[in-house]
Order: sequence, then C-alpha cells, then structure tokens
Amino acid sequence: MTRVAALLAGALAGLALAGPAAAAPIGCPLARAAFAPVDGPAGLTLQASAAGRDVAFELRVRGARERLRYRLVRRPDSALPALLPTARDAEPLGRAVLLGPDLRTVAPDQATPVAFAFFEGLWSHSYALSLRDGRERPLPPEGLWRVAACRR
Repeated sequence: MTRVAALLAGALAGLALAGPAAAAPIGCPLARAAFAPVDGPAGLTLQASAAGRDVAFELRVRGARERLRYRLVRRPDSALPALLPTARDAEPLGRAVLLGPDLRTVAPDQATPVAFAFFEGLWSHSYALSLRDGRERPLPPEGLWRVAACRR
C-alpha cells in the first residue's frame, strides 16, 4: 500500500467513525467546490475554479490577504494528478486524489462531482514559503479536505 493510500484509508476510516452526519458527503462539480480540511484549523479554504481546460485552486486564510494559487496538472509518471504552484519554475507538490460522493476516486475534470480531496504537499509548500520570506502563515494540513460549499 502506498503512503497516499494508507493516509487516505486512515482518514476515511476516521470519517466513518465520526458518525452519519460527518459521513454524508455532498457532491459538487470540481470547478465550483470549496474545500475545508477535515482535521485542521478553521478558517482555511481551498477554492476550486475553472482555468481554461484546467482546474485552479486558491488557498484562502480567513482574515489574511495573501492567497496561494495552484493548478491541478496531470503527471506523466503517475495516474494521479498533482498540485502545481503557479509561481514561475515551480515543481509539482505531490499527488492529489479526488473522491466522489460514493467515496470512489474520480477523474480531475471540471464537471466531475467531488465530495473529498486528498492533497500532498500543501503543508510543506506553505512552510517553505514561510521560511523563505520570513512571514508566519497558517499551515494547511496534509490530508483529507471535504467539500464545504458549492458555488453556483
């Protein structure tokens, strides 16, 4: 079992133990979804939007002006997409796993209904930015994010 699969399995098991209210995901087209961490600090949102044929994400922190931007890209060495910071010469962060309302993996298409997403590398990228520019910022958790809102 890969590291991502093990983390994802653990997160989903914890979600199932949390009870029926927490385990009843909503489905939302990926390009309209706003994600919040399942187990992380309040006030963090990862907002998805259409960006041409791709899907873009913006990490927002309540009360802060700074927003970190990413694109979902397909990797030639993996069946799973990855988050890519929009900064010049950026390297992909890690794998992204999208889950539908039935908790099965789904394709990273704009119209695909999603309920959860697992992102690798958000914490380490935010931490590296904090070290580089000397500014403290809330660190997004590695792991499972749920659809918290669906824009129209």
